[in-house]
Amino acid sequence: MVCQHRKIDWRSKVLCGLTNEFADFKKDCEFFSLDFDKHNSLKDSKRFEIEQDYDQYLNNDKAFELIDIIEKVDFKDLRETHNIKIRKNLDVPYLICLLLPVLFIWQYFSSREEIANNTLGNIAIVSFYLIPLLFIALLIYIYINFNKVEFKTDEKGFIFRNKRYFWNEILIIVKLTLPARGGSDFKSVILGTKSRGIIELKLSDTNIKQERLIEIILLNRDLVLQKSQYLVNKGELGK
Repeated sequence: MVCQHRKIDWRSKVLCGLTNEFADFKKDCEFFSLDFDKHNSLKDSKRFEIEQDYDQYLNNDKAFELIDIIEKVDFKDLRETHNIKIRKNLDVPYLICLLLPVLFIWQYFSSREEIANNTLGNIAIVSFYLIPLLFIALLIYIYINFNKVEFKTDEKGFIFRNKRYFWNEILIIVKLTLPARGGSDFKSVILGTKSRGIIELKLSDTNIKQERLIEIILLNRDLVLQKSQYLVNKGELGK
């Protein structure tokens, strides 16, 4: 969030305009005053950047949707959105592991005569070795990623694929849904942030739903903003 007391010195450093020093508070500042004009200006700027980067989808409301409010909230308590852990989606590797033995058995019975007569072709021989190796490789992949957490939340923000994002950094939220082959849509969430630019969270290979992720982000972002303004109005920030 942006404080109206901020000051830029000749070295392009952001200082406190009241003390002419770098901010030294650990959590909150009792003199903080949210600069809504600057905040809204940053939102408009990030929205423009996103529209420039994803202009090919702007005319498709089903593909590109700017999210600013939630019509239906599933969480009864905001604390339910904290300490959420969602693991990596391993459905496809599991399915392939189930199919590979079937494929190996089918290939064996369909090639019994060639195997008995020692006339098996080079491609068939390679596949007989390749299928077990692929099966072992997938088992190793599943074992390594079985407990891997792709998405995790706390009071300050969330971690998505080992990268940290803070609620108060998020200005713009866009839902991107693109049709893909096989009937499964490609889904992602685009974030316009204050200091990290435009970020696209691609949800492939994750178990988190696009709508649920947007709900979690929007609820926490709005709470941080509302809490800051409420405390400023009541003169309670820092107490």
